[in-house]
Amino acid sequence: MLDSMRNSDAFETLVEVLRNGGLAVYPTETLYAVGCRADMAESVRAVSVLKARPQAKPLPLVIGGMDELAGVCGEVGPVTRKLMDRFWPGPLSILVPAVESLAPGVSDDLGRTSVRWTDHPVAAQLCTMVGPRWWRRAPTAAGANPRPYPESSTRKYFRASRPRSSTSLIRPEAAHPPW
Repeated sequence: MLDSMRNSDAFETLVEVLRNGGLAVYPTETLYAVGCRADMAESVRAVSVLKARPQAKPLPLVIGGMDELAGVCGEVGPVTRKLMDRFWPGPLSILVPAVESLAPGVSDDLGRTSVRWTDHPVAAQLCTMVGPRWWRRAPTAAGANPRPYPESSTRKYFRASRPRSSTSLIRPEAAHPPW
């Protein structure tokens, strides 16, 4: 199913929506994520608002391959490189110095960002195809939601509006949820 989705017209539409600043819900190896391009400030802001994520807690990044790492950070030290070599691709996020071209909301006050190389085929292909090289994500699992109550507006909205497929999208003009 994933291979057929990655080669479908729906997948191409999803890529185009993301390239133009839209948001998407997509599968990852750890559940589902809400994502956008990390170099588009308004899109990053929309994901943060949608997730009710505090401004002091930057959104993590996902890349589709090691060749995309240069778009996220500069040089990494030998310990960081060993972690990457040992655990990537996979669900380990690593704190790295962020490049300046990333949108506000992706790095912390010290100029660091969290990044991981996904091994999920759909997420990896989205990262690679959306360009320029950056892909934002924020986990949608209930345990990762910062709100103190059990049912977030994000989950209510997507459960009520998502189509019956493994990937959903929000077009750029609808990047701000209606609530």
